[in-house]
Parts: sequence; structure tokens; C-alpha cells
Amino acid sequence: MPETFKAADAVELAVVERNGFIESRHLGSAVVMAADGSVVTELGDISAPIFPRSALKPFQALASMQSGVPLRGVQVALACASHTGSLEHMDVVNGMLKAADLTDEDLQCPAAWPQDETARGWLVRTDRGRQRVAFNCSGKHAGFLWACAENGWDTKTYLHPNHPLQRRVMEIIEEYTGERISHLATDGCGAPVPAVSLTGLARAVGKLAKAPSDKNADARAATIATAMVDYPWAVQGHGEENTVVMEDLEIIAKLGAEGVMVMGTDTGVSVAVKILDGGARAASLVGLTLLAAAGALDAEKVGPVLEKVVKPVLGGGEPVGRIRLAAPVMALLD
Repeated sequence: MPETFKAADAVELAVVERNGFIESRHLGSAVVMAADGSVVTELGDISAPIFPRSALKPFQALASMQSGVPLRGVQVALACASHTGSLEHMDVVNGMLKAADLTDEDLQCPAAWPQDETARGWLVRTDRGRQRVAFNCSGKHAGFLWACAENGWDTKTYLHPNHPLQRRVMEIIEEYTGERISHLATDGCGAPVPAVSLTGLARAVGKLAKAPSDKNADARAATIATAMVDYPWAVQGHGEENTVVMEDLEIIAKLGAEGVMVMGTDTGVSVAVKILDGGARAASLVGLTLLAAAGALDAEKVGPVLEKVVKPVLGGGEPVGRIRLAAPVMALLD
């Protein structure tokens, strides 16, 4: 059976400390890549395949845009989003569907309650129940459907791996990662998700992040990178981890399920992290620290951001510990 790297091939990236006792350990792998594609930092196995999950959304959005979808401004950010389902998010997604002359009934992502409390309360009060448009991937799916509408493609099979749009997605992922896709599965939202290495993923994110300043880059890729930083609330949600990182540091940050995190600076330096146990609570801590250690981010600016996005360990509702970097990452700061 195909598989990702094993625990023996990972390194300890972070630990969870409670009242001076190390309670849990997060193993994983991570890579920092320079703009020229060279590896700056390597921790663990960075060549084994992983599923990047939602970290691939900017490239899926790029496929929609290259297929003729005229996304603009905040719509671009929503097509890349793992959003909280706020009323603002749902309004933009509904607008995308309307522009394609489609409705939320055409979405094939699961129906969900919003993570956003205000939106969830509104759905309860209005007896609307779970909504497909509230699912965190609905912006990506709206972009997919819009591409189908622009090209006369079947909207009923838009998630099938052999659909023209999904074939274009895979071509773009192979182009940006510089790798052949080793395995294909079904993501939580129903879309195909390919397996690539952390190295390939970092390479792709670096190219995307640098696109606005690269005269040889695809103009749509530059639009995506710019929109994510211009509308960070749309990529996740007000006060959420990725949004705070993008607001305060003006870099691309995109989570993926099962402990994946990617970040990219406008100079093209990128980081890709995979926490082996699938937990994401240490991913931003590790990713931002690795970028700072590589000199790609100002450590003095990173510190205050980490205070916002790394949650304290609580006991009785009060802080009693913290998530902190493990020795292999700390060694890079010396």
C-alpha cells in the first residue's frame, strides 16, 4: 500500500508542555526552499509523498482561472480558501455561483454548519440547517463550477479525476511542483487530491508567492498570490491562524488537513511542513520559526505573531503550559 514517511524517518518538531512536564510530542518533516529551488533547511524525510490537502487550493484556483473563470479581488481569495463559513464568505461564494448562472444546489461539497458562530446562529434561527455553501471548500467548488459553465463542461461530474478541469488541475500541480503525481485520492470535500513530496510542495508555493514580482510568471498566479495577501480574512476568517499570519507578515500561508502547512514570502522563499500525527496546532510555530531561522522573515516580527496564533495549554481555564519547539528546530536558531 502506498504510504507517507514513517515515524522513524521523521524528526521531533514540537512538544506540548503542561506544568513543566512534556505531555505530547509532534513528529514530522519540514523543508525550507530558496527561490532558486535549492533546499535551505531539511528536517526529516522531505521526499516521501504526502497529501497536501487544502494547501493545494491556490493551484486548483489557478486551474479554474486558466480555464477562463474571470475571478476578481476577494473572489480569488475565496477560491483558495479553507474558510469559516461566515456570512461574508457565503455571500461571496453565492455571488460566484450566480455569475456562473448556477446555485448552491450545484455544489458537490458536503453540507456543513459554519465554524463562524454568527453565521451558524443565523442558519439555526432561520431554520436553514447545514449548507453546502458553508462548507470550508465551497469557494474552490464555486470556482470549479464556474469553469465548467465557461467551457460548456458537465457540471455533474466536475469532481471526477477524468473531467477536463481536474486533468488541468493535475497538469498545473505537476508543473509547479516539478514532480509526477505518485498517487491520487479523494479529499474531504470530494475533489481529487494528489500525493507529492514536501520538496515539490515547497517548490510550488515558492513559485506562487514570488509570481507578483516575476516577469516570467503566469499573470493569474500573480493575481492569486496578491489576492491572498490583500484579502486574508477570505482565505480563512477574521482572527484565524492563516489570516493573522498573512495580515501581520504579508506572506502567503495556507493550511491543509492532517497537519500540513505551507508559507511563502514575496522573495520566493517557502516552507512546507507535515506533522505526522495529523495535528495542526504546532504547524504555524514550526513554519514561521523555520522561515525566520533561514533569514526569510524578521524574527522580531515573527514573535508577536506567534503569540497570537499559538494557543496556550490550559488547565482549569488558565495557562499552565505551552507548545514549544523541539530540539531539532531549536538547534537552527543557535
